[in-house]
Amino acid sequence: MTRQRTFPNSRTSRVAQRGRNCATAMLLAAFATVWLGGCATTRGRSSTLPDYVDDQHAQLTVASNYGHDVSVYLIAGASRSRLGNVQAFSTRVFRLPQYLNGVPLRVVLECRDSRTLHETREFSWERGQRIALALEPHLTLSRVIAP
Repeated sequence: MTRQRTFPNSRTSRVAQRGRNCATAMLLAAFATVWLGGCATTRGRSSTLPDYVDDQHAQLTVASNYGHDVSVYLIAGASRSRLGNVQAFSTRVFRLPQYLNGVPLRVVLECRDSRTLHETREFSWERGQRIALALEPHLTLSRVIAP
């Protein structure tokens, strides 16, 4: 019985090499999927502040039932301060700046898709207070709950 020799440029060695390359690529793809999937979990860092209020700040909780992302601004007198964004159907907690302490405020909501604006009624607040803003599907129905 004679043995067949495999030469480096022969067809069988190229097929075997392609099989090893394909297996390696599939293994790397599976590893990358598991690794990237683990990075995308929400167990890590939170985008909101912890659920406490210190004596120096007030907390504004914005709960959105609105179908679009919204930018949140504070209006105090003639000044406008941007707090941040709230994604559709989510809740976000903001800490109100100290320099606005005790100043009557209005919240302005800007829909990021259509650039429409909605302004809440003016409300007063104090340090350490929790304020809630509920965004409804029609922004005109949104309300501030300041105890």
